[in-house]
Amino acid sequence: MLRQYDYYGSISSISGDCKKIVLRNHQDESIPPTQVNGYYLKEYLDKVEFQDAEERYFPHRFVYNSILVLEEIHVLNQQGTDVKIIVGGCGKGGVPYFEIFGPKELINDDNPQQISPEENHRYYEWRSKWLEENW
Repeated sequence: MLRQYDYYGSISSISGDCKKIVLRNHQDESIPPTQVNGYYLKEYLDKVEFQDAEERYFPHRFVYNSILVLEEIHVLNQQGTDVKIIVGGCGKGGVPYFEIFGPKELINDDNPQQISPEENHRYYEWRSKWLEENW
């Protein structure tokens, strides 16, 4: 299992195949931009990048591993709580996965509610199972 890192900010640029994504923290310029590979989250990234949904402008927490592969995107509301969690990557044996916890459609509300307790529980159950199988 590779170590995971958090980055708070937004997507500054993205390549067509999502293999090169530059993350930037516009609130704190002392934090350097980070380039990650977002291939496994391409389905979501394409949708949010090419539609002008409010979700695109929300704060995000990006989770990537030590080989700079983006594994999770947490869409946050203004209070800093999860509104939606998108996970994707390659599990044990090379099996790819992609899952959305929270609303499946893009969020167009400028003040979204935090993720439901049911979806939050589903995420933690999925995460626990994934860690068990992949550690």
